[in-house]
Amino acid sequence: MADVTARFSSWQLPGADAVFQDLLKTVAWRSERLRLYGREHEVPRQIAWAGDAGVTYRYSRIDHVASGWSSVLANVRSALEQRLKARYNFVLLNHYRHGQDAMGWHTDDEPELEGQVASVSLGATRRFRYEDAQGQRHSILLQHGQVIEIPRHLPHCLPRMRRVDEPRINLSFRWVR
Repeated sequence: MADVTARFSSWQLPGADAVFQDLLKTVAWRSERLRLYGREHEVPRQIAWAGDAGVTYRYSRIDHVASGWSSVLANVRSALEQRLKARYNFVLLNHYRHGQDAMGWHTDDEPELEGQVASVSLGATRRFRYEDAQGQRHSILLQHGQVIEIPRHLPHCLPRMRRVDEPRINLSFRWVR
């Protein structure tokens, strides 16, 4: 199989600086706790979500019910839909405050999702790791404003990075049935 990165459509989001600053200031970031193997753990990042009113996205046994779009997120969604010829009705926002905030290995293959996930990286450059169909692991550095499409069944993670003191926001746009 060819390198999976060839399947990533990568481009820069127009106005990324303004989007990043707006989201840092206006989003009501939340900390979540997950139960894994009988123990509760704080999620090592902050989250928020938006989407079409009433759309519910469930992961890690937590329901996230959307109640609308801010004008900034609606504009980003519109840009993605035009460029990628896709539709999105939900966005999961992840706020990585520094390099010690992370996301473990996972896939975005919940049964209620359709299409690919459009991922927008804002702020600090961070390493994105993924595993191809042969089990080989690869890394790419995601830059401020970079947009990639992630196949739903692709195992991936955002590992911790020492010496990263700046925040990063990831916008993960999805279509939820």
